[in-house]
Amino acid sequence: MDPQNQAPQPAQQPSVQPQAADTIPTSSMEAMAAPEVTPTEAVATPAVAPVNTHLVMSIVSFVVGGGLFGLLAIIFSVMAKNALKAGNSTEAETKAKWAKVLAIVGIVAAVLWWASVIMLVASGVLDVEGSGSVTAG
Repeated sequence: MDPQNQAPQPAQQPSVQPQAADTIPTSSMEAMAAPEVTPTEAVATPAVAPVNTHLVMSIVSFVVGGGLFGLLAIIFSVMAKNALKAGNSTEAETKAKWAKVLAIVGIVAAVLWWASVIMLVASGVLDVEGSGSVTAG
């Protein structure tokens, strides 16, 4: 091949590499500026495992007639929720466990109460008159 017949080659462009001077602040005010925060450092919240506070079951216990047990279950459930917000998961678990036990006791007591009332009415020991008053036997 004849060197005179070849097409001229384009001149190579020099590559531009970022230099370290591009990342260094140029003034003292920029040097004192707040450092950049990476996504891994953004928020440092305590890792708290989710705890079921049994609030719904506590309310059901109170409504169906669990009385004092239902009320105490609601109180312990709210205390568990507050402990969870404070980041104390062990205390929250303990309070939630007490709320669960008290709610179950309240529901069982209410079921037993209503079952005994129904049995007494059905057997005729407890007489329910049409006037709205209840009289015993």
